[in-house]
Amino acid sequence: MASSSSMLCKKYQVLRFDDLALGGYEGRSSRNKRCLKFDEDDRTRRFFLEYFLEDELPDLPALAEFSERGCKFCSLLRIAILNCQLDCVEQLEIELEYRWMPHCYPLKRGLAGLMVHLNLYPSSKVHGKQATLWFTADAPSNTRTSNWLRLEVSPRPEALCEANLQMITRELSELQRREPVLFIPNRVIDIGDDLQNSKLCLTTKEKLLSQFDGRDLEHFKYAAFSYCWGPPEEAARQIKTEKHSLADRMSGIPFNSCSKVIQDLITVARVLQIRFLWVDALCIIQDDQADWEIETLSMGSVYRHAFVTICPIASQTCQQGFLARTAETLNIDFKSSVARDVKGSFTLRNRGIRSPNKGIWWPLRIDLDSAEWDRRGWTFQELSLSTRLIMFGQLKLHFLRSRKVLSEGGDEYDGAGIDVDISEVLVNPHDQKWQSMWRNSVVSAYSVLKFTRRTDKLPALSGLANLATGGNPGDYLAGLWKDDLLAGLFWECVPHNQFVDISKCGLLDSLESLDSYIAPSWSWASREMFVHFGQRDFDISYEEGYQDFRPGYTNLDAWTTPRILNPFGEVSNGHLRIHGPVCSLPSDLKLIEDGDFIQKRWRVLGDFLPSLPLAS
Repeated sequence: MASSSSMLCKKYQVLRFDDLALGGYEGRSSRNKRCLKFDEDDRTRRFFLEYFLEDELPDLPALAEFSERGCKFCSLLRIAILNCQLDCVEQLEIELEYRWMPHCYPLKRGLAGLMVHLNLYPSSKVHGKQATLWFTADAPSNTRTSNWLRLEVSPRPEALCEANLQMITRELSELQRREPVLFIPNRVIDIGDDLQNSKLCLTTKEKLLSQFDGRDLEHFKYAAFSYCWGPPEEAARQIKTEKHSLADRMSGIPFNSCSKVIQDLITVARVLQIRFLWVDALCIIQDDQADWEIETLSMGSVYRHAFVTICPIASQTCQQGFLARTAETLNIDFKSSVARDVKGSFTLRNRGIRSPNKGIWWPLRIDLDSAEWDRRGWTFQELSLSTRLIMFGQLKLHFLRSRKVLSEGGDEYDGAGIDVDISEVLVNPHDQKWQSMWRNSVVSAYSVLKFTRRTDKLPALSGLANLATGGNPGDYLAGLWKDDLLAGLFWECVPHNQFVDISKCGLLDSLESLDSYIAPSWSWASREMFVHFGQRDFDISYEEGYQDFRPGYTNLDAWTTPRILNPFGEVSNGHLRIHGPVCSLPSDLKLIEDGDFIQKRWRVLGDFLPSLPLAS
């Protein structure tokens, strides 16, 4: 629902963008269109607005008062801040800035959007943190306002509109040729041939092999589904397959019994004429531990061999659909003071908290940054292993294939800021480049992700580990590798909460053994913090600076014991044995006073030599 800038309180009249007062002049864009410029080099510009507001959480009474008086931006901003769940914050200060960034923006935008800078304080105005809410700016394509301000194209009203369907079908049509069927999941959902009236049912690999034989098997294809279950209370209400309901699922699944996110998935699959679907809640027997272990192990192959993976990254839970678009927006009236014939409006859309200095501004990356889906542990390997994906973002639809992205509105670009190129991990496993990528790309990115059940940490990575080893678990050690064990042990974990400083006592408490055993203490998987392999001054993969990294042991050995069936999943114990020289660390340490270093550094006073080799 869009609101007009005519419904702004006096404080927020500063949102009107005055191009002349800001120093703008008429120029030509890279496409030789008339546009606003502030310099010929198109440098990033920061326009701070004359605005400052203090407020208090949890209710934000100042913003609430302005909202009740009819200011639509105050209402929009208040909801946006409350949705950030700033639990450890009591007071905040709000400042506003328009960001002009045609040079940094890979797609050569002009007005990128509005930054709402939040200075956050836990109780008093000391030890504050900062966060930035982003409101991106957009307008319909090829209007005078959009061309003048070089705005992003507004999302279409419907996710499955004609233009978006044409984009998807055009990309998928290149893949319709016959390909060898290398993998068939043990179970899939059959939505039938009749796109209007067919009933749903669960079917098995054995039935599929008897149904598709010989030449017909070449036409078998399925779509995998990657989505968030959400909080336990939401997940408990979704339809699942359990031991007592397996026979019922095989005979039929009522459409109305499916959660909203799966209903939308079925709608998409029928439009794209994809008959078979793989959804974990229905294709895995959820209360059968043995079946869960087997299916978790094969999950990497499920996503790797899917015809396409459908990702509702806009859905926060399984009870939330992804086809309807209902984002709250604010239309800002615009009339150029430089080019008098340019007038119209642009739209501000809340995209959540985002680093103000983050250099990646592709539409898909912005959608991912505001999505709970991108912060969940299970979706990591689902994204990394899928060869092609249709991603339904909060505001736009995206098609991703071979790290090339086509976004709604016609934007095409590479990478989208996705850090892990898994094809390199799978092509040449266990060479030096592969080992470094596993540590610094896979583990570091994966370590910050969230799980409803802590014990899922290793199982949710097991599909990727299984494919990386060709199914040989002998070298895998709870997230580490035997042939890279020396480097793999040099990890450290640091707090990843951007709003809260953890005290010394809090840090020590976080290192205590947790209730559920996840991994041995020498594995990064045993900790719930961001994992990094080595400081810059002693970084095992850093090629510059000072370091002397070499084996200093006579023997290094480790092993783990799988808990049940999945050799890459949960472990029940682990052991590490090192033979080598050890030494006593002197207690006489001196803090080095160096203001240029954020981290504290200590100098060891006196000489010390290694003692005789000991086993540990």
